[in-house]
Amino acid sequence: MTVSSQESREQPSSQERQEPRPAPEPLSETVEVEARRREFAALLGEFRRTPVLVPLGDGPAPDDERGFLTADLNGIRFILAFSDEHALARYALARGEAAREWTYRTVTPTAPTAT
Repeated sequence: MTVSSQESREQPSSQERQEPRPAPEPLSETVEVEARRREFAALLGEFRRTPVLVPLGDGPAPDDERGFLTADLNGIRFILAFSDEHALARYALARGEAAREWTYRTVTPTAPTAT
């Protein structure tokens, strides 16, 4: 069978063939990721507006000179904060220190300021 020159021009040569492009990310995944980002931003904003109870560390100093109670985990120091007195009481009970008085300050977290 003979192929005419016109027919050979209609089929792309091996040089004209392009590699397949990777498929774009499915729209549903993009929408889901964006929705999760918005949800996280809303939760973070709510946290920054909600007062928390921060217990003061032990020490002989007056309350206004005592620092916040902290805990170390894997080399990272955390300031302990609780949503309410019941949560702080559960923590004290778990530590076996429910009988002692827990002095705390009410603190409202704020967004970091740009410098």
